[in-house]
Amino acid sequence: MKKYLITIGLLIILFFILNQCTKYKENPVGSEFFQRENYGSETYAIFQPSPTDTSYKTSVFTDKSGYLYVGGYRANFSRSLIHFSITDIADTITIDSAIVTLYINNILGSASEPFIPTIHPITGAWEPSETNWDNFETANIMGDALTLTETTADTDSVVFTLPPSLIQAWIDTTDQTENNGILISYTALDTGTLLQYYSTNSYEEVYPKLTLFYQEDTLITKDINPSKDTYISTLQKEPGSDYLFIANSVAFRSLIAFDIDTIPQNATINNASLILHADTSLSFPHNSNPFYVYGYAITDITWPTPLVPYDSSLSVAGFLDENSSVLNLNITTLVEGWKYQLLEENAGLILMGVDEPDNILARGFYSTSADSALRPYLEIFYSTPPSSRL
Repeated sequence: MKKYLITIGLLIILFFILNQCTKYKENPVGSEFFQRENYGSETYAIFQPSPTDTSYKTSVFTDKSGYLYVGGYRANFSRSLIHFSITDIADTITIDSAIVTLYINNILGSASEPFIPTIHPITGAWEPSETNWDNFETANIMGDALTLTETTADTDSVVFTLPPSLIQAWIDTTDQTENNGILISYTALDTGTLLQYYSTNSYEEVYPKLTLFYQEDTLITKDINPSKDTYISTLQKEPGSDYLFIANSVAFRSLIAFDIDTIPQNATINNASLILHADTSLSFPHNSNPFYVYGYAITDITWPTPLVPYDSSLSVAGFLDENSSVLNLNITTLVEGWKYQLLEENAGLILMGVDEPDNILARGFYSTSADSALRPYLEIFYSTPPSSRL
């Protein structure tokens, strides 16, 4: 019985092969049965930056940040600006004392206590959405440092007094002293300590607070939250041209371009990845903070810094965690746009921090000036159309 079934099976196979021979007479013995159509091939290509890559400093405003920063740590130095509106306090009252409370979220560097800030009255108008380190310095509206009678600090908050005479001058309608708020700093740029406070974009219970004590029929205690606040940051030492630097707040962005004309016009882009190697010694404040990056298609091939235009509707994103020293950005959509003329021109891409207006994190990546193994590159997998039947 078993031999009978095997014989039947062999006859069926022979019949099928002979049928193929009849159908494809130009290919005897039914060779088309074994020869499949060529569906095309995938090519792997690596591109180095061309014509160049670079970093530049631009203007960013931090008025939407949930934090305020004060102090100096490594290369970063930050100050905070706060304005308290006191227009509802009658100019007939006498201020007994004024206390400012700042709630701490984090401390960077050598935490020596107490944290004794330096307070300056601001002598001119400012808006958080228009103020950064450079234009504040240019405006020259930082008054002389105030004399503080008392400062206390722990790991949760910093509390300091303001001279009652300052508040009195602000509420006195006959006085010409205008209330433009205060600037909070530290005397030395290299304090080695940077404090992260909560701002009015965080939680109400940890907003900065001005507490006024004054006499009416009884002793009045009045808490006032800021009407506006922000922070400004700068770098005491900027990274060299050997790096692609991406920094929030300060702020630095990086530009990079690739010539991909060698890819056939009829090719299908399967995947395109931009690879950047990080120099972890440039990580700020340290490498344990995840760092998120956006990439956008640049729309002007001349790269007119510091206002390089880009298409915000077409973006890619990636991040570095504490265990990674390589940033891998999938930029397939951008490469398709350049290759198939979906974008006006291949002007490269701009890289910036996702949290650019929110915090002071930064990362440095090797540029084309680095050793060949560390240079940025673009890897592309693409397929060509299938060849015609042989």
